[in-house]
Amino acid sequence: MHNDIAKSELNPRPGVIINHLNGSGVYVACLSIVIPMVLYAGVTTLIRIVVCWILVFKIGLGVKGAALANSISYWLNFLFLAIYIKFSPTCAKTWTGLSKEALKDMLAFIGLAIPSAIMVCLEMWSFELIVLLSGLLPNPQLETSVLSIWF
Repeated sequence: MHNDIAKSELNPRPGVIINHLNGSGVYVACLSIVIPMVLYAGVTTLIRIVVCWILVFKIGLGVKGAALANSISYWLNFLFLAIYIKFSPTCAKTWTGLSKEALKDMLAFIGLAIPSAIMVCLEMWSFELIVLLSGLLPNPQLETSVLSIWF
């Protein structure tokens, strides 16, 4: 009835379930279980709206409150899906819990993660540097605004 997670075509890294920010979503998606993901995403979106309004306007945190509300909603979505995975009979055959085997290839994962993070940082910093250097051009206000929109 269910596809094996390790062999699923939807799994970006076969054999590894939690391999990016929405690991629990990947697990549920590999099992073709969509309805809980949609419901939990809808619930967390409604919660995000309320929490964002409270943090930004009632408490007065401004942009920091909006970022905090976003973070809270991501964690809530993760927790909802983790609880669903733990207690749902649909996932019982494929999820037996955490084991030491999950950490088996951690060094290989870190070996890929660190260069990837450095690459993303260098890309972002190069874009910022181009925008800053555009201030040296003849019409810096126009050049900077055009480059800021482009990147």
